[in-house]
Amino acid sequence: MIYFTIYQMKWGTIMTVFVLKLIAIITMLIDHTGAILFPDDYNYRIIGRLAFPIFAFLIAEGYAHTRDIKKYVSRIFIFAMISQIPYYIAFNPINYNVNEVTSYFVHDFNVLFTFVFAILAIFSYENLDKLSAILVVFFISFLAYTLNVDYVYYGVLLVFVFYIIKSKVGKIIGFFVVHVIYLWHSYGIILFTDGAFSINMFAFRDIQMALIMLTPLVSSIFILLYNGKPGSKNLKWFFYVFYSAHILILYLIKLYFFQ
Repeated sequence: MIYFTIYQMKWGTIMTVFVLKLIAIITMLIDHTGAILFPDDYNYRIIGRLAFPIFAFLIAEGYAHTRDIKKYVSRIFIFAMISQIPYYIAFNPINYNVNEVTSYFVHDFNVLFTFVFAILAIFSYENLDKLSAILVVFFISFLAYTLNVDYVYYGVLLVFVFYIIKSKVGKIIGFFVVHVIYLWHSYGIILFTDGAFSINMFAFRDIQMALIMLTPLVSSIFILLYNGKPGSKNLKWFFYVFYSAHILILYLIKLYFFQ
């Protein structure tokens, strides 16, 4: 306990928004490198599982501290639109005619759209009566699932939980709950038989798949160490540009060197 407190004090002095973004970006780059260039090597994906929960936390923090919600969500939406075509061609093996631009906006939407949905869910929660807000949040989550945005309803709910729960420990508990629900739905890790719940250990038979399912929870350590400070703002726009740029670059590398 004492050791953890000292450790938290040491790392808490540097774990700013800027540092969290760097960790999220680096792990995302590793994840997408594996997904696009080395799809059979799950080690990249395991490391990359750390990225999304940190990004979700940062989006919630961004909403809490922004002075203009409309500008905040508009900025993310614009970059979501810019990123969609490179995202779609990079993560889908089928070669579409580049002239049919609408094909890239039919399904499989990138994660920035997920964040737009999440912000709309938070905005609804803050501006509607609680019953209406909950119904809207569920509708937005269902819409995210139907449109197959990246991380579907899980992404929307995770940002939402990170925002509405104020204490760090509460955020992590909410994170674990949302994650378990997602694992239950996507991987069948929980069974309900004879009126009782049980863990489906068969779902963990593959160590790599088990790590992919559980590694996201490790990101809670970085969130707990967050000190609430913004850190450097010099590379603010870099984080937006990087998303679409790195996907496009990885796709071009695949196109010219891996085929």
